[in-house]
Amino acid sequence: MSDIYFTKNQKCRLCGSARLEMFLSLPEVALAGNPSMGPSLGRAGLFALNAYRCEECGLIQLVDIVSSDIYKDYTYTPAHSESFKNYARWLCGDIFSKFSPRTVIEIGSGDGFLLNEFARGGAMAAGFEPSSKLTSDRASGVGAIIINDYFGRGSIARLPEEFTCAGAGVIIIRHVMEHLNDFDAVMEPICSALDEKKGVLAIEVPYAADIISQNQFYAFFHEHISYFSFDTLSKLLKKYGLFVIDAVTNGLEGGSILIYAGFEKNRGLYPSYKISPSFYEDDKLTDISSLKSFSAKVKSYCDGFRQFLSAARSRGANFCAWGAGQRGVSLINICAMTSSDINFVIDVNPLYQGKFIPGTDIPIKPPSELGLRNDINAVVIFATGYARDIISSNASFTARGGRFASIIPEAGWYE
Repeated sequence: MSDIYFTKNQKCRLCGSARLEMFLSLPEVALAGNPSMGPSLGRAGLFALNAYRCEECGLIQLVDIVSSDIYKDYTYTPAHSESFKNYARWLCGDIFSKFSPRTVIEIGSGDGFLLNEFARGGAMAAGFEPSSKLTSDRASGVGAIIINDYFGRGSIARLPEEFTCAGAGVIIIRHVMEHLNDFDAVMEPICSALDEKKGVLAIEVPYAADIISQNQFYAFFHEHISYFSFDTLSKLLKKYGLFVIDAVTNGLEGGSILIYAGFEKNRGLYPSYKISPSFYEDDKLTDISSLKSFSAKVKSYCDGFRQFLSAARSRGANFCAWGAGQRGVSLINICAMTSSDINFVIDVNPLYQGKFIPGTDIPIKPPSELGLRNDINAVVIFATGYARDIISSNASFTARGGRFASIIPEAGWYE
C-alpha cells in the first residue's frame, strides 16, 4: 500500500472561510478503505478523527486530509452486491428515460459495472478509475472504455473524439465528491466536458441528514472528508454555474442523495421535476446544535452496542458480522472490538476475503463461511443498505435458528 501521510486544512474547502467549529472527536481509528494483510492490535496505523462544520456555508468536513495516493490501491467496491447491481440498472434506466444521453462518462467507475449497463443500452461509455485493483477486476460486458487514472484537467483529451467533439451528454460521479479536497480540480473539467447546452451531471454522495438522524457516527472515517446536505451540495453546484434538476435519496452506503444538475444559463432547456420540500429543510439536521447533540450520543451508543452483544452472548449468542466496508471498520474501531466480540466479518468482495479488519484481529471471510460454522447463530449487519438482501439470501441460517442484528438507529434484533 502507498505511504500514508496527512495534511491539514485551515479553511473550508467549499467557501474558503476559516470559521470552522469542531463538533465531533472520535478515538484514533484505522483507515477504513483497505483491509489489513494480518491481525493488528495496538496503536500503530491509527489516526485521529475529528469533524468540523463551516459556520459560513454549513459544510461538514474533516480538516486532516489523508493523501490521495491511497486510492491507487483501493479495494472497496459495492459492485459484488445484488442490491447495487439492481440500483445500477435502475439508475441507467432513469438517466436514459430522462435525458437520453448519447455519451456517458463516469468518474470513479470501479470495475465498470454501471458503465457497461449504459453501453448495453446503446450509449458510448467511458470511465476513469485510479485503483488498478478495481480496473483489473472489471466487470464483464460490452464496450465501455475505462482509463486507469485519476480524473482531472486534461483527462477528457485522452478519450476518443466521440466524447469530445460535442461534449458529454451525462457525467456521473458517484461517491467520489466526499473524498475530494480540491473541488475545482474535478468540477471545472467536468463543466468543460459536458454538452454546453443540455449536459447533465449526476452526482451522488452519502446524505448527511441520514447520517445525523440515524446516529451513524461510524459513517465518519478518514477517506470521507466532506459530508453533504441538500443545501451544501446545492451550494457546491451553484459555485460552478449548475442548478438542481431533480433529487432523490436511496438506502445505499448508509443513505445517499442523488442529484441531477444542469447549467443554470440554459435552465429552460432541461426537463422540470418537483423536488421534495423535505430537502429544503435538511439543513436543520446539520446545524451546529444538532451536530453537537449527535456527537454527545457516541459514547452511549458504543456502551449500548457492547451491552447488547454481551447480553446476547450471555443467552447463548455467538456473533459474526456482515460488511467489511468503511462503516463496519469505523464502528468496530470506535467501539474497540476484537475477535472476542465478533468472531469474523463476512464480505462479498473477494478482494477483502482472507484479510483482516484494519486495526483489529478480526478476520474477513466469504459468505460461504456462514454455512460452514454451525457455532455461529447471530450476525450483526454493518452493511445496512443491503440488509434486506442479506437476510433473504440466508434463509437456511434463519431456518436453523440464526438471527440478524441491526445497528440503526441503535443495536437490536431484526424481527
